Amino acid sequence: MEMVAQETAQVSNTVVINNPVESLKMVQLGRLHGNLFVYQFNTEGLEPKRKSWQYQKYLANTFHPASREAYERFLGVFKEKRWGVLVGEPGSGRETAAIALHTSCGLQVHQVQFGQDNDNPDETPHRLLGRTKPIPGAGYIVDLSTMNSVDEQVIHAIRVLWQKLEGYDAALIVITPPGMYDSAFPEVPVFRVDRPPAIDVLAKHLKHFPDAEGIEALARWAQVKTLMAKASPADAVRMANVGFLAFSARDTQESMGAWINEAIGIYSDWKAELDRWFDEHKGGPEAAWNRIVLVSVATFEGLDSEKILRAADTLAPMLGVEKGDAGGLTGLGVEPTLRLVGAERGEDGRVRFTKPEYATAVLDYVWSQLPRIHEELLAWTDAIAADHPKECLDAVSSAWIGLALRRNDPELTIRLLNEWVDGKAPRKAAARLAAEVASWPDFGSKMRRKLYEWSRKPKTDEHAAVVAMACAIYSRDDVVSALFRLKWLAQADSVKAREAALDALEEIADDTRGFFDVVRTIVDDWNRPGVPDERRNIAHRFVIGCLARTKDGIPELLLRVESTSGELRDRTVRHVADMWRSVLGQRGDEATLEAVGPWVAYLLESEAGCELVTRILVEAVTGTAQVPGVVEANGRTIVLGQMIIEWCDRHGVDRGTRPVYELLMRLFTTNEPVRSREG
Repeated sequence: MEMVAQETAQVSNTVVINNPVESLKMVQLGRLHGNLFVYQFNTEGLEPKRKSWQYQKYLANTFHPASREAYERFLGVFKEKRWGVLVGEPGSGRETAAIALHTSCGLQVHQVQFGQDNDNPDETPHRLLGRTKPIPGAGYIVDLSTMNSVDEQVIHAIRVLWQKLEGYDAALIVITPPGMYDSAFPEVPVFRVDRPPAIDVLAKHLKHFPDAEGIEALARWAQVKTLMAKASPADAVRMANVGFLAFSARDTQESMGAWINEAIGIYSDWKAELDRWFDEHKGGPEAAWNRIVLVSVATFEGLDSEKILRAADTLAPMLGVEKGDAGGLTGLGVEPTLRLVGAERGEDGRVRFTKPEYATAVLDYVWSQLPRIHEELLAWTDAIAADHPKECLDAVSSAWIGLALRRNDPELTIRLLNEWVDGKAPRKAAARLAAEVASWPDFGSKMRRKLYEWSRKPKTDEHAAVVAMACAIYSRDDVVSALFRLKWLAQADSVKAREAALDALEEIADDTRGFFDVVRTIVDDWNRPGVPDERRNIAHRFVIGCLARTKDGIPELLLRVESTSGELRDRTVRHVADMWRSVLGQRGDEATLEAVGPWVAYLLESEAGCELVTRILVEAVTGTAQVPGVVEANGRTIVLGQMIIEWCDRHGVDRGTRPVYELLMRLFTTNEPVRSREG
């Protein structure tokens, strides 16, 4: 079955994701948070953060091919050839088959993704494939079924990628729909992935739940077999999960049929039960209040009764309903009120429905059956975000994003964001909402598009601030996409919008991984001729700010270098030198002098730091393969030398002081041999 479907299942042999919203997040977050590698493009030398090998093994162990014999034969060929093509319809289990094959070879999965930034015309698939870095022990998956069209450049780029992988103990699998691109690689072994029976998938998954002896009866139950007859593998995974929930919460004194029937009820979304409940609670103010309490419990399940009832009080007047005074002088007590909606207050004081997964079913039902109160419900979320505790804000955000996920309605998250940005919700709440949705590969595409539109033409400074803050947050998952949006914000007409972009850059760069990405973007893309002056100014200010910032009198970038070792240290030195090079390539100014000062001061105070400072500054002025030419190097040398001398003169420092003199001599003699040859 498809990988994204299986990600709703248990994460390991000891942990089960039993929160319905988290399960749905796993469906959408598959490649980002599904415990697999993610290869980030446009970032030279960047390797994706390692995810759990244990979860990858779980996906492989629960994979159920339609023909085990055919799969085993292909596995033998794949282990020898180390690349292959998987052909199958969506939902047949192509991705999970690819994961299982790589896992059987002991390889960590790397998913090569397309289409996360379609608004960037330079991000063509063949270029992305060309930038993919070979990594020892990696199992690459290239899914062509996600692309609208595949040309010869893409086919060639895949072959080139395979050639690059040779000698790296790596492997490559290409996924394609039937009859489309499977003939494009005639020399590659092909495996046809057919959809397995859902009941077999269910039985396979049930075997992997911990401490659940007896749960396998679910797959033998007649009504379950009937349900699975028309179900997909993804449905079977969901049935396994809800079955485990019902089995774990069962009363051991009840019959086996009790928990199985409850699992069937959960799987069927409790619709018949909710039809009956709403039919019993209609027609007057009291019934309306009960419905409001039901919605409030569904949204804030797991919080204490005071917060839930206060939220109900907030919603009531928005719908023209009088508050029910639950727990007050004239209304019902808290416990009877909760019982009316099928909920109870636990020993910890927190309110929960007595039926598993009932909260999600309620929200789905209300949104589907009561469309005339949609606007009021969205306005209610804004009021909660503005006036209620953070715990409520987190709950309402999770509930409504979960609703959008289950309905596969990303537009709902856009409506929610618009409500919060235009309303009273805190800026940080709106940014977190946008960032959480934007970080999802497929479901988040419309949110990323909305952030892109706002970055190109911010409606207000508030919209710009939300974009910047959201980009800083979701850059941890997709830094390339975030920086792409910030570059437009950095050249906006509004000064406040540009300042917001600068703040976001600095926040992203605080993270080690983000630092490298931001530096490369600033040095290579933002701070060069042809770039709008506004963006170049932001780039210059960012670099100057980083170079000038100190901690206890020591430049922070030097502390960053000192905190690393080996290859990472060398890489950090190169990036810091590139930052200096981008500044010194321009005419020296007061800002540059401000950056030079802490480095010269540290040079005078720390004999141990002299060599590191000198190494970085010498690398900054010399040419590289990317920045060739002696003329440019000499120009940078002159600018830096002038800045050092100017700083010394202003601060009464003798230019002949040994550390300063030695640094100047190193700078001015570095290019002499090259000059003599050119002369």
